[in-house]
Amino acid sequence: MRILFLSTQFYPTIGGIQTNSEYLIEHFIRNKNEVILMTKTKMTIAEKNIFNFEIYDKPSRKKINELHEWADIIYHNNITLSLSSLKLKHFKKTIVTSQYWLDKENTFRYLMQKLFLILSVQNVFISKCIKKDINLSGEIIPNFYNEKIFFSIKSSSKKQKEILFVGRMTDEKGVDILIKAVKKIEKNLSNGDVSIIGPGNELNAYKKLAKELKIFHLFNFLKKKNKELNKYYNSHKIHVVPSKKEPFGIVTLEGCAAGCIGILSNMYGLSEFDKRIFQFYNNNNHTELAKVIKKNMITPKIINNHIRKKYLSKYNLKTIGDKYLKTFTKIDKKNNV
Repeated sequence: MRILFLSTQFYPTIGGIQTNSEYLIEHFIRNKNEVILMTKTKMTIAEKNIFNFEIYDKPSRKKINELHEWADIIYHNNITLSLSSLKLKHFKKTIVTSQYWLDKENTFRYLMQKLFLILSVQNVFISKCIKKDINLSGEIIPNFYNEKIFFSIKSSSKKQKEILFVGRMTDEKGVDILIKAVKKIEKNLSNGDVSIIGPGNELNAYKKLAKELKIFHLFNFLKKKNKELNKYYNSHKIHVVPSKKEPFGIVTLEGCAAGCIGILSNMYGLSEFDKRIFQFYNNNNHTELAKVIKKNMITPKIINNHIRKKYLSKYNLKTIGDKYLKTFTKIDKKNNV
């Protein structure tokens, strides 16, 4: 198949969609498909040459229409209106994965996005909560983690630190909830026992909060590349995902793959993870989070390695990538009857 892959963001931008797009495209190519990427991210020639597929960044309207004509399947990894041809004939081969909630604060944009999804031949949602919010029929295909990057490192001394957070420094990720929870259990922690990894606009605010609570010495605030993260997952016992609003949460799977005890807020996409594998606390409740963390520091709930690997197999790249190819093939065959 000839797949036109639309990704709002791509390299050198760092983010979940960029990483997700790169690995999915590689999987499609390995399975004998031809893929062209269109993105809104401006790229240099040298940056494009890193990849083994053709890339058009910020293409002209003429090129957008040409590529839509070329494709057997037009795939949006999250809806990308500005890169769409908007011709009705192209919707019969357009498949859209909704990674986030629609923008309801902007009425015009919301109506345009909703109409685009209604016209598309197939909708895919990364979680039940996204499907429920958008309120359209479609298939649920969760996001995947990269098992070649995230795995448990066999070492007797690997879990040297207590608590880890990985994610963007934004309010919705709930880092303030974690910092307040740490204050409740500070007597159980030593200097540098809590690592906060990720970029974002709220980083300085979170550092300030830790200083105001007189617990800054307990924290390491770090910025690490995706491929460096596995050693940090492996060096921490507990991985906390305190998001106030999360459509899915790939970091949840990454921590699990590295053998961390996963503690998650119980709202939105995070609540859909298996309660036999992960532990939960009431969203936005730092006191309850502190209790769950402390309990696991004293009596950790260790998941059997076989059970953990079996669970994670549902979320690896091959499993998820093959689901997409099955959907693409079904649509392509229908269009060629």
